[in-house]
Amino acid sequence: MSVATPIATTATSACAACFTLQADLEVPLKRCGQCKAVLYCSRDCQVGAWPAHKAECKALRTGAAQPAPPPPKASNLLGDLLEKQSRDTPPNAHLSSLPQADAIRQLIDAYRLRVEDEYSFNGEACGLYGGEDPNPGFMDYLHMAEERKILPDWWSKKKRRQVVAVANDTQGNSCIHHAVEKSDISEAYGDGMMPMVLRNLATRIYGEPVNSFANFGW
Repeated sequence: MSVATPIATTATSACAACFTLQADLEVPLKRCGQCKAVLYCSRDCQVGAWPAHKAECKALRTGAAQPAPPPPKASNLLGDLLEKQSRDTPPNAHLSSLPQADAIRQLIDAYRLRVEDEYSFNGEACGLYGGEDPNPGFMDYLHMAEERKILPDWWSKKKRRQVVAVANDTQGNSCIHHAVEKSDISEAYGDGMMPMVLRNLATRIYGEPVNSFANFGW
C-alpha cells in the first residue's frame, strides 16, 4: 500500500475513515497513494481503513464498476407487525382479549374503516360508497373472519346475528350504513393508534392490506 499523497481539498472535504473535516485539521488531507481518490487525515486512518477500502481501491485503479449495493428493504410497519403477531400469538388473540362489547365494536369498525380506505386510496366504490346495501360485503367480511379463525373464542351463530344487528342499528355508533374516517375513529375511541389497530385487524381478516398502505406511512 502506497503512502498517501497530498491533494487539494476544500473546508468540507473529510477523512474517509474518521470523517474529520478539513476545516478542523491543521494539515491538509491526503489521498490514497494507489487509487488517488479517497481522502485520509493520517497514516493511521489510511491503514485502519485499508481492509474495507481494498476492493474499492482496486476497482478505482482498474476502472471496474463497483457492484451496486442491494437496495434497502422498504419499510412496511404493517407487514412486520403481522409477521410478529403470526409468530407469537394465535389469530384470534386480539378480539378474544377484549370484553365482548368492545370486540364487537372493533370488528364492525374495522370493516367500516376498511371500506373507507378502499374508496379513498383505491377508488373502490362498493357497498355504502357505491350507493348499495353494505350488508353483502359485511357478510363476506364475517365469513372470511370465521374462515381465518380471527373471531373470539365465544363466537357462535347467535353472536353473528347479534353483530349483524348492531352493525345495522342506525342509531348506534358502529353502523355500516354510516361512513367513517380515520379521524372519526381516533376521536370515537380517544386513541390515535386505534385506526392502525383496526386496519391491522381488517388486514388479518382479508389476508392483505389496502394496496396503498405498502408505501403509505400510517
